[in-house]
Amino acid sequence: MDKKQARLKRALKLRCKLRSLNATRLSVHKTSQHIYAQIISGDGTKTLVSASTNQADLKANLKNTSNIEAAVEVGKFDSPKSISGWN
Repeated sequence: MDKKQARLKRALKLRCKLRSLNATRLSVHKTSQHIYAQIISGDGTKTLVSASTNQADLKANLKNTSNIEAAVEVGKFDSPKSISGWN
């Protein structure tokens, strides 16, 4: 088993465990230019809330969309919507 297969196997094992617990999860993806965050339902079928530095209202307030300040703004933008979106 190579490194990639081992990582995919761990990821699948974790997702199966979270699905059995029906746990809502936060997924964050960072590229060299943008930051994306989404809250995924416990069964993994629906995205409850999403935010990214691609959105016009967030992008307008930021000098750089891929640094710590941008990550903080995505978190602030995501949190009020997430509280109302969580079951």
